[in-house]
Amino acid sequence: MTLLINSYPNYFFKSEFTKRVEGINSVDEIFKIFSEVVFDESKIIKFGSLIALKHVATGKYLSSCNVNYITGSKERVVFAGEKLPDKNALWYVTCTTTTNHDYRHCTYDDRFYLTHKVTGNKLYIDLYYDSPTTSHFQVSCRSEGDSLKWINTSNATNNNAPYVKAKDVITLNCDDYIFRSHDLTFTIRNKTFQEVFGHKERIGGNDKWQIEIV
Repeated sequence: MTLLINSYPNYFFKSEFTKRVEGINSVDEIFKIFSEVVFDESKIIKFGSLIALKHVATGKYLSSCNVNYITGSKERVVFAGEKLPDKNALWYVTCTTTTNHDYRHCTYDDRFYLTHKVTGNKLYIDLYYDSPTTSHFQVSCRSEGDSLKWINTSNATNNNAPYVKAKDVITLNCDDYIFRSHDLTFTIRNKTFQEVFGHKERIGGNDKWQIEIV
């Protein structure tokens, strides 16, 4: 038992494995539980993980690119992109402090940045500018982003889970402002983008995103 615990030295594995094998004497069952915990650990989002966020209502991915808004902040655009994750839909989960938290497990109590892989900019809600098609707030990518929190909206049986995992359905929260997409679009340089904006209304179906590990 001790050899198995020490073979995978992180807090989640040690605590979860110890909890699940309590009272079990069967060697086969212990090895089965070992495999299950290793698999569960592989699904946990970590600081430094590369992820994509799929908009549940439309199936499109939260994206940014090297195009700037022509109104408002004039920072990099954020939009709901393709229905398959491309390079514009890749984000690093990065820590909000100078401490190196790379590869530490993310929990629903953590604050974090979403840093766009291609541009290196961070996701941001600009409270000074309206989005292109609504009276809500413009969402952009810029060098200094917003500190975000996950809100677990997966289901009633899982929404108290402490760790953030692949396939969890979440909303993104920034100081009580929520990231939403809808069917309205805007055009820049003959390119059409499906809008993402920030709001402070009741959470609805258009606010939900599913996490995928890339």
